[in-house]
Amino acid sequence: MKSFFKRFFIFLFLLILVFSCIYHDMLSYLLSQGRGQLKIITEAVSIESAINEHQNDSLILHKLKLLKDVKNFAHSQLLFKTNNTFNKIYFPKSDTMQLMVINACAPLSFEAYTWDYPIIGKAPYKGFFNQQRLKQEYQNLKSKNLDVDVGHVEAWSTLGIISNPMMFTVLENSDDEITETILHECAHATLFIPGDSEFNESFAQFIGEKGAEIFFQKNPQNDRMKEKLQRKERQEILKKILFDSAQQLEKVYASHCSDEEKLRKKKQIIRGCCECLFQRKIYVIERTKRFALRLMKSGNAIFSAYKTYHSKRFNFEQELRLKYHNDLQKMMTAYKKSYSIE
Repeated sequence: MKSFFKRFFIFLFLLILVFSCIYHDMLSYLLSQGRGQLKIITEAVSIESAINEHQNDSLILHKLKLLKDVKNFAHSQLLFKTNNTFNKIYFPKSDTMQLMVINACAPLSFEAYTWDYPIIGKAPYKGFFNQQRLKQEYQNLKSKNLDVDVGHVEAWSTLGIISNPMMFTVLENSDDEITETILHECAHATLFIPGDSEFNESFAQFIGEKGAEIFFQKNPQNDRMKEKLQRKERQEILKKILFDSAQQLEKVYASHCSDEEKLRKKKQIIRGCCECLFQRKIYVIERTKRFALRLMKSGNAIFSAYKTYHSKRFNFEQELRLKYHNDLQKMMTAYKKSYSIE
């Protein structure tokens, strides 16, 4: 028996060693992310503690109470899992601890570059707390002749597996943006299909936006509703501009002209997209400039990301209206049963 256990542990050790060699890069990456996540978890404070500490700051106090109200709404009205989502908040001691996300796409198609992860499967994005690793990944993707985009992320989900604190920067947003963010991440923690990023992100985005509408209808405040409607109008204009440009690009990529000609037309379409952003005055001029520069630099990567987050919205809208008669709780219950969550 002792000989058996000895051989078993030797085999297990060799198996782990081989696995570590083959997946060294991914293991190193996961350890790095784990350290960043652990730092945030250990240094974050409970929402109650934050409320007690900011009794004299009416704005922060209001938004912390909003966080609690939205979580209660998500749990009681939408039947979301909320146990490990935003129970704490992280006040950074420096600007260095932030999550950056990178995504990439082929230069002449909207085929997104994907990474393989344990549990969640393939995903078209990769997050970094370590800025040096981010730079290395960026250079690696550019060396493959891919369009690459890098963005700052204020919130993310651990799918309810471990505690997921909120970054303080989220509270700098408007009430409706905070509400959408909370519901988006709670949706991930409640329903997540490994390997299907387009469904996961589109569904969470839809639930966040639709859930926020219902929340403010149940908690009516005219100034908030006016603010939300104005932002929604800007978002719809932005989506239309980006999707119209994406359709033009797809036609170019599907054409029989040379790659050189496709790249030339691609630049023209993206430049026209940027000009349209300025003409429609969706954001203040400085924000529009930053987004336009990012769009020119990132190319297909931004269009591909928008398709991931918004491509199925119309289907969800139709289903909610026709099949579930605008009952979001009923829709959520059916989805959880369909994907064996309950």
